[in-house]
Amino acid sequence: MSRRPEHVERYDQPLAKLLVDMSAQMAIGPDALEAVSARVVRLTRFSHTATTPRGLTIDIDEPVGFGGTGQAPDPAEYLLAALGASLSVTLTAHAAMRGLAIDHIEITTNARIHAPSFFKPRSGKRPGLLDIDVVVILTSSMTNPQARGVLAEAVRASPVLRSLKRRPRVNLQLQRVP
Repeated sequence: MSRRPEHVERYDQPLAKLLVDMSAQMAIGPDALEAVSARVVRLTRFSHTATTPRGLTIDIDEPVGFGGTGQAPDPAEYLLAALGASLSVTLTAHAAMRGLAIDHIEITTNARIHAPSFFKPRSGKRPGLLDIDVVVILTSSMTNPQARGVLAEAVRASPVLRSLKRRPRVNLQLQRVP
């Protein structure tokens, strides 16, 4: 567990105002979609770099024991990290919109993966992450009912968590360059 920050907890009024204003301006409905994307390029063997439209880059690699260089998180580790970060952002936003302060959030995500199914996807074993466990440590002056309420909202609103729960349709196409 990381060290608790030394600063005094306070309600983030500027963040709350930004979020409330933003939510008032956003349309709700099927046409209110925001595009998100990433471009992933293989560098060597299992080493990749991903670039976002904002020009941010992410290094992705596999452990040495799996043929990578071990210099960056693997895709499953990034997925678990994205889940934790998405929940943290959503908790922070929904607490701020309720006028509640959060001093510290620490989220641990764990999962198991059936590694042999990578090599034999028709083995009858489910490939991918199994049974993701999430532990949220929240340091705040919120009451227990307030904290449970904010967490319940975050669970309903976290884009990454909702994507994992509802399994979005993936449209895959191959473009081969000779």
